[in-house]
Amino acid sequence: MKQSENATITDKNNQTGIIEGSWPPPTETSGVWVKFGGERWALVPLALLSPCEEGGYCLAASFADFEQNPEDSPAAKQAQEPLVIPIKKERARARKRTMETGRVRVRKVVSEHEEEVDVPLVQDEIEIERVPIHRQVDQPPPIRSEGETLIIPVVKEILVIQKQLMIEEEWHIRKKTKTRHETKSVVLREEDLIVERIDSPEGEEAPT
Repeated sequence: MKQSENATITDKNNQTGIIEGSWPPPTETSGVWVKFGGERWALVPLALLSPCEEGGYCLAASFADFEQNPEDSPAAKQAQEPLVIPIKKERARARKRTMETGRVRVRKVVSEHEEEVDVPLVQDEIEIERVPIHRQVDQPPPIRSEGETLIIPVVKEILVIQKQLMIEEEWHIRKKTKTRHETKSVVLREEDLIVERIDSPEGEEAPT
């Protein structure tokens, strides 16, 4: 709440009062002194005040609910206080302030140049050597290391077809000679010489 001193407050009975003393109060938990009905005073809690549409503040209660002894009012306390007349004296005070005499604009310019830099770079190379083995195993062997060499076995399945000779049976062959007699008619030819003597006629000479 920001309001000048002597702000008006209207309670629920439409009775108007004037705020006396410091405004706004030092703390929001404290109350404010309100003068109403002539010389009557009330200490109204600040939490019960709300701004009115017509101006000033509205109190959701009655001033009589918070009425105080007039002797405790700010006006009574001010009357009881002795009159204090301040005596003033002027003193010279030297102070300094900062004045702007000029401005500086700083602009950054980026220039480029080439420079050779020797940077050692490490590169790993892998050498792969394929070593033929051709050895039968029952199960895949594990990967192993020998020194700085990593050995990865490469296996494959092959189809094995096996042929085997088996004797099914034996044939035993024997030669057997058998003689039998058979009668047949056979025509046989035979040559023989027959000498005949033939007398030759007379006067002829017989061949010799």
